[in-house]
Amino acid sequence: MNKFCVDCGKIIYPKSIRCHPCAAKWWRRHPGKKLIRPETTCMDCNIIIKGYGIRCPSCAQKYKWQNENLRKQIINALKSRAQDINVRMKHRQATKALFQNPEYKLKHKISMNTPRAKSIKSQLSKSRWNDPKWRAKQEEIFNREERRAKLSMAMIKKWNDPKWRAKQETIYERLNYREKFSGPNNPNWRNGESRKPYGKGFTISLRKKIRQRDKYICQLCGINENGRKLDVHHIDYDKNNNSPNNLISLCASCHIKTSHNRNYWREYFIVNFQLINS
Repeated sequence: MNKFCVDCGKIIYPKSIRCHPCAAKWWRRHPGKKLIRPETTCMDCNIIIKGYGIRCPSCAQKYKWQNENLRKQIINALKSRAQDINVRMKHRQATKALFQNPEYKLKHKISMNTPRAKSIKSQLSKSRWNDPKWRAKQEEIFNREERRAKLSMAMIKKWNDPKWRAKQETIYERLNYREKFSGPNNPNWRNGESRKPYGKGFTISLRKKIRQRDKYICQLCGINENGRKLDVHHIDYDKNNNSPNNLISLCASCHIKTSHNRNYWREYFIVNFQLINS
């Protein structure tokens, strides 16, 4: 028994109600409703399928290869696709070979400068400018170029100003001075001792005990700890000697002072630290 479409009367699949175009029109009229696909079972493996199919995808593929007519159609389609790819590849190779010849390149350039070619180019450019996405991209590029031009003009004006030029030259001189006197070139260089790590015993708890012992006061200038924690200094400048008699609390400025003239500061702290302990 044939089944007919409810709207137009065409012969349709037995399980459906409307043909494809009538169904599309119906869904446009009722956008809020959801499509409920019917559930059926595969003819071969009895797996549940959603939709109007008879077989599941795997069984349908097997059926296609078993049927001789369908198999021939698939093979012919694959062959034609392979032939098209081969033709395209050959065409590309031929064009590359032509463009390697300088005479052909000149002819191609001349042909592209003809009035007909120019008119085609102008038509293409107009069609591109009608596309809003392409237009937005081009406007962004032009804006970037304008900004660059403005920045370059501003920099030229700055460099023409003698005061600004003098400032920049002093900055460059300082940088060159730093490079000349950094690392081993510096007279205070001590084979990278400052970069060496502290010993395992130099922990947070040990530093806290030293600060508590010194009553949170710098032992050189007598400033109380305010906001920033006091530094804990090694008297003999040995980072692995973490005994409490070798440690003393200092503020940041006094700690920087002790990095110069080390022999003097070593003797000074030994004498003063003995007095403190007594």
